[in-house]
Amino acid sequence: MRRAAWKILVIVLWATGCLWADSKVHKFALVVGINRYASPRWKGLNYAEADADAVAEKLREQGFQVKELRGTEATHDAVMDALNELSAKMDGDDSFVFFFAGHGTSEMASGKKWGYLVPFDGDRATKYISKSNLEEISARMSNALHQLFILDACYSGLMSSRSGGFDPTLPDYIQRVQTTVSREILAAGTEDQEVLDSASDGHSVFTSAFLEAIAGKADFNGDGYVTLPEVEAYLEGAASNAYQTPSSSTLPGHRGGAFVFVSPLGAKRAPRLAATGNDTMTRGDSDEGAAPMGSSTLTSLRAPDAGADPLAKAKEALINSKFGVALTLFKDAADKGNPDACFYLGMIHKSGLGVPQDYPQARQWFEKAANGKRTDAMVELGNLYVNGLGGPQDYGKAQELWSEAAAAGNPRGMVGLGLLFARGKGVTRDYAQARQWFEKAAADGSADALMRLGYLYENGAGVTKDYGAAREYFQKAAAAGDPKGTSEVGYQYERGWGVTQDFGQARQWYEKAAAAGSALAMNNMGVLYEHGRGVAQDYVQARQWYEKAAAAGLTLAMKNLGLLYGFSKGVTPDYGQARHWFESAVANGDVDAMVDLGLMFERGLGGTRDYAQACQWYDKAAAAGEPVAMTNLGLMYKFGRGVTKDPVQARSWFDKAAAAGNARALFEIGVLYLDGTEGTKDFAQARPWFEKAAAAGNAEAMGGLGNFYRYGRGVEVNNSLAMEWYEKAAAAGDSDAMAELGGIYDQGVGVKVDYEQARQWFQKSADAGNAWGMHNLGVLYMKGRGVAKDEQRGREYLDRAIKAGYK
Repeated sequence: MRRAAWKILVIVLWATGCLWADSKVHKFALVVGINRYASPRWKGLNYAEADADAVAEKLREQGFQVKELRGTEATHDAVMDALNELSAKMDGDDSFVFFFAGHGTSEMASGKKWGYLVPFDGDRATKYISKSNLEEISARMSNALHQLFILDACYSGLMSSRSGGFDPTLPDYIQRVQTTVSREILAAGTEDQEVLDSASDGHSVFTSAFLEAIAGKADFNGDGYVTLPEVEAYLEGAASNAYQTPSSSTLPGHRGGAFVFVSPLGAKRAPRLAATGNDTMTRGDSDEGAAPMGSSTLTSLRAPDAGADPLAKAKEALINSKFGVALTLFKDAADKGNPDACFYLGMIHKSGLGVPQDYPQARQWFEKAANGKRTDAMVELGNLYVNGLGGPQDYGKAQELWSEAAAAGNPRGMVGLGLLFARGKGVTRDYAQARQWFEKAAADGSADALMRLGYLYENGAGVTKDYGAAREYFQKAAAAGDPKGTSEVGYQYERGWGVTQDFGQARQWYEKAAAAGSALAMNNMGVLYEHGRGVAQDYVQARQWYEKAAAAGLTLAMKNLGLLYGFSKGVTPDYGQARHWFESAVANGDVDAMVDLGLMFERGLGGTRDYAQACQWYDKAAAAGEPVAMTNLGLMYKFGRGVTKDPVQARSWFDKAAAAGNARALFEIGVLYLDGTEGTKDFAQARPWFEKAAAAGNAEAMGGLGNFYRYGRGVEVNNSLAMEWYEKAAAAGDSDAMAELGGIYDQGVGVKVDYEQARQWFQKSADAGNAWGMHNLGVLYMKGRGVAKDEQRGREYLDRAIKAGYK
């Protein structure tokens, strides 16, 4: 049956509030559901209260504090009082949701039809809630940046029409819509439609589809977020029928923002692959523009040549997130041979705009557009070939496409060719050729090319390393519209490259770049706050900056959030959040995050220890060439964790990691010889591996070399060299070396007995969690050597040592 019911969900949200929690940001919700009414005028409803309950549950999952009014509780005054109460509580950037499930009605007044929703005691207009009431609520909730009214109601299309929006292909689209005011309405039907009260799952047709959408089914591009435009696109297919057609509109004050739900399914998009492993064209800590040519955006594309734009209506629909309308219009034009329409269809399928992300389809449409001499399509198709998306990887085909685009004057084609030569993909690496192509593109105004030239000089790739020249190119890129250039100048101040190291200057440049939209600058601000560089150490500020960068799509920031939640000493661990962010980074192709996930499973962080799962993650990362993963796999085979114990396999993985320069792998090979795993103990074979590992910075190897010289393992006893290596190891954080130094001073080995020095080293070792250091410190207190005799304190240290594993 159809029902004359008007369900309202008012979501008034600060955009970032839906993605991260902050002590200053709260999220409130008022959820109302009414099946039976006081007045016999209103027929009983079947599912309004069930719909309200389900929405309340979903909002709680999104972090909302929910107040519910059901049935007889939901009078006009009770609803309005609750709204006023919550309005008074809200502060700054707080979030608010109002969901109303019940009857709706319409009445004629002054020759115009007006829509109302009906509370439990509603029997006349003075007891209804009108559109003007909603506008008043919206105005009172001015502290909240985003407002979304979802109407599962008869006649709900009586609201105003949609206006404005951001280009959904922009790389920082999520960040933009979340930081821009929105006042939006999503309706179950048009102004003259009643809507269905039931679906097969015990909810209304519209609410059932809405719940599916925010549960992740509407995350068409797999980025881990469900935007309102994606919800609209999902509802268009899932909730349209002969009785109702979902529609959308805006309220006064809308500025183009949009509400964003977090998908509980997480990021599922295909990894974005860089064209090379070691990209000398960037610092290696940024994935902004990591794809060989970045990506086209709808607002930055060249307009059709001349005359009226035959695709104007299709483009307007796309920019306003009317994906179904846009798809139909573009398809009609493409079928008539319009190459621009083919290009837009490629962008829609590549970006997952209202349809599932589909790289093979994107290839087909870009190819048709390229055949029609659309140079942007040539560039995009080349990107897909370079990344192996939608078909086989083919650098030669990419070069062919980009050459044609470059010959036609497209600067992105020029940059693409420059990157092929810089990275040696499909051609012999040639930095001179790369520089020439970048210079041609830069002369045509390409900010990306200016950035690439800056990286050449910063890295000394094919030119003399020149930080000053790099800085000039970065500043030119910033002036040409790329805020990453501003961020890179800040990074030079942070590192002291070509300038005096100055964290304050770095922060100023980062803030300027972040305000202009640079996700990398936002991440780098997080780094400054996490480590207290030029600012007071502040983990909350660090987290907020990382989350802003992650919301803008920066993979590095996702990984940093995982590390902050899972491994930072200054933050209470939240392993669920850590895993979420690592998985998001992995979904974007980050190999290091695979290792971090492996570590979580190996250590049982946030759940049961699972060596088999750890091995699976290490294996994936190792297959991608990550030496830390190779080393960890070697250790798993060495100790038989998650795999059958196999010294041969362990040595094989250590060898692979050592060949890549991994210090821990070099050390572990030495340990194999030292322990006799390779046969009999062989100190002579072990020592060179320890020396290589120590030279690569491994603290344990440094301490091991100290042991060689102190105890005469394959060498003459040399206490002076032993002290030297122990001190190096201790400075690098090796707690065993600290304990060894304490023992040397305690026993007077090659030095005068010095109990105070011994106590200091044992204390440092104990503070680092070393059981041997704790035991020896306890002995000093028991005997009163270097400290006042204190048997109780001594016993405490001895007990701690036993608990820490001392035998």
